[in-house]
Amino acid sequence: MKSRQDYKESIQDLRRDKLKGLIAKEEPEFVIFYSSNKEYYNYWSAISETNFKEIDPIIINEKNNLKVKIAKKQKTFAVIHHPTAFGVRNRYYKEVAKEIKTVANNG
Repeated sequence: MKSRQDYKESIQDLRRDKLKGLIAKEEPEFVIFYSSNKEYYNYWSAISETNFKEIDPIIINEKNNLKVKIAKKQKTFAVIHHPTAFGVRNRYYKEVAKEIKTVANNG
C-alpha cells in the first residue's frame, strides 16, 4: 500500500462485514467502539446501523473534553475515547459504564 489511507480503504468493507457478522453471531448486549475520532463515525455507524453524527454526546469530563455517544437499538452501542486519548483515566470508564447502563435500561 502506498499510504495508511489506502490500506484503511482496502480493508474497511471486510472489517465492517466481519464485525457485523460477529455481532450478529455472538449477540452481545453492548458493543463498544474505541475511538471518538470523527473520522470513524461513518464506520461505527455502518456497523451499528446508527448515525452517530446525529447523537448528542454525554459529557463525562468537561475539563478534558471527554464524552461518550450511546445508541440503543436491539443492542446498546457506544462510541468512547480510545484508552490512549489525552485525559482518559479509569474514572472515565466507570462514568461511561454508568451512562451505558442508564441508556440500556431506559432505552
